[in-house]
Amino acid sequence: MLLALRNASGGILRRLPQARLARTKQVKLVIRIQRFPFHIFTLLDRYIVREFLKNFLLIIAALVVIAELIVATQLVDDLFKNKVGVEILLQYLKFDLPRWIFLIMPVAAMTTTLITFGALTRNSEIIAMRSSGISLYRIALPVIIVAVLLSGLAFWLQDYILPSTNKIADDYKKPAQGDAAAAHIRV
Repeated sequence: MLLALRNASGGILRRLPQARLARTKQVKLVIRIQRFPFHIFTLLDRYIVREFLKNFLLIIAALVVIAELIVATQLVDDLFKNKVGVEILLQYLKFDLPRWIFLIMPVAAMTTTLITFGALTRNSEIIAMRSSGISLYRIALPVIIVAVLLSGLAFWLQDYILPSTNKIADDYKKPAQGDAAAAHIRV
């Protein structure tokens, strides 16, 4: 048996067998859920974060090495005057490292921000981002997120790491400066 599909005016569109007509009456319900319009780490965000972290690690390493060298040169005279081994100096510098990282981190973050966005501007990447419709606030968002994470790291360093490492570093520094009461420390 054949049935016909009719249009609104009653004309026959085409004739269908009974089995095929039953299949066409089935309704498929498709629900589309829109994606969240705010993608936190797109490819561009990862690129900006990668450039920022690369510059940040380079700057913080350079500044920490400079600070440690200055401290080491100041303590060398005391080491030889008090006849203390170089091992004490190396142990002191090792335990003094977290303090310098904590002190230099804000300066390094600010310098890194200027260098990163300066390099992006110099290569006309900021202009390309702006011409594709990305606002300056959206361009700065990955750096702001990294800055919040760095402040959390600084808080963790200050509350959990620095008290113990500063005490140990001071214990290693006392014999180098000639404190006879602290001469019991040996490596």
